[in-house]
Amino acid sequence: MSSRAREVPVLAFTSSGGRHVSSKLLYVAAWDHEVTDQLKPTRILGEDIVLYRRTDGAVAALEDACPHRKLPLSMGRIKGDTVECGYHGLTFDSTGTCTRVPGAEKIPHVACVRSYPIAERYGLLWI
Repeated sequence: MSSRAREVPVLAFTSSGGRHVSSKLLYVAAWDHEVTDQLKPTRILGEDIVLYRRTDGAVAALEDACPHRKLPLSMGRIKGDTVECGYHGLTFDSTGTCTRVPGAEKIPHVACVRSYPIAERYGLLWI
């Protein structure tokens, strides 16, 4: 599958397993087996996104750019359930919140990245 996502109707899932078609759209980000405990960069509608699996098996999707110098987070590394930027070591959890800034006692409120909702259905990851 290429890095270009395909536009598809969203399926809204209920806790009982039912589904209905919504007017909103989701996009296929990857096959579920492609996302492991390694960082996987992708681009959807011009947005650079990095995908990875947390230690509990859930998939996380973050903006693929550190807010400090815009180095792609996908060039960094996974540390537990967080992603560490390969440039200065800023660390982000799966919600995009910065949890560590090396050499700083206080984390600036602007040190965050966008997180994306993601669903794993039918062998695909939908974002």
